[in-house]
Amino acid sequence: MSPRNRSGLAVLPIVIGLLLGHPTAAPAQPAGRLELRADALTVNSSAQTIVARGSVRITDGRVVVTAPQATYFIRERRVVISSGVSMTAPDGTLRSRTATVFLGPLNTLDRLDAQGGVVVRSGPRALTADRLVYVLSTERLTATGTVRLAVPTGMATGRSLVADLRVNTGTLTPAQIRSKEGTISGDRLDVDNTGRQGVLRGHVSGTFGTTRLTSEAATVYEREKKIVFRGKVRIARPGRVLLADTVTFYYEDDRLVAEGQTRILIQETP
Repeated sequence: MSPRNRSGLAVLPIVIGLLLGHPTAAPAQPAGRLELRADALTVNSSAQTIVARGSVRITDGRVVVTAPQATYFIRERRVVISSGVSMTAPDGTLRSRTATVFLGPLNTLDRLDAQGGVVVRSGPRALTADRLVYVLSTERLTATGTVRLAVPTGMATGRSLVADLRVNTGTLTPAQIRSKEGTISGDRLDVDNTGRQGVLRGHVSGTFGTTRLTSEAATVYEREKKIVFRGKVRIARPGRVLLADTVTFYYEDDRLVAEGQTRILIQETP
């Protein structure tokens, strides 16, 4: 992302770049070792549980989890963490009210299910949601509830985010992207982070200054700093309305290029 790009539309590709811990990160301690520290530990051999209370710290050498309380279910290889969770990994941090960590065969993090006031930070970027599930084996991230993705250039909001980090793609539904320059929204946003573009589908609408745009679909090209609106495109500006099959909107220059069947309606302004 170029530092010269001031438009909030640059927020699109980062929706699939927020994660907590990456499976390729090198462990800082031998594989298979899980360390649990706390002020007090209660071991129940018959139930196969360990209850930790007070200044709880759990680490596999790569991810560090801290919380006031945690219960380790040994048979299920599951750790339930409560009363305020903080996780730190090489790629970012996560905070939530509760979290369940599922461990893999070598006592490394296999799956994370965080719930309640989830906040993920990676550099200047942040993701908030009611719930977040991250599976390291498939590199799949799902965030639900009130989902917000924030970067210095803008914010994207929706109710569900599903990201495949292996192929750098993600889907936000519904989607609204807001910045100082304008707002664009649709029923669904599909992002290709490799190609640096996103496709909005269903009830697409945008407002940039005095320009209002609607269409069936729109593709945002971050590198070219343009949006291509397709299907029943309607562009309204003071005193005129443009109807076209396809319209390319260069949002930094506030310039329009219409293609296909095009009509312009001149309207009197009060």
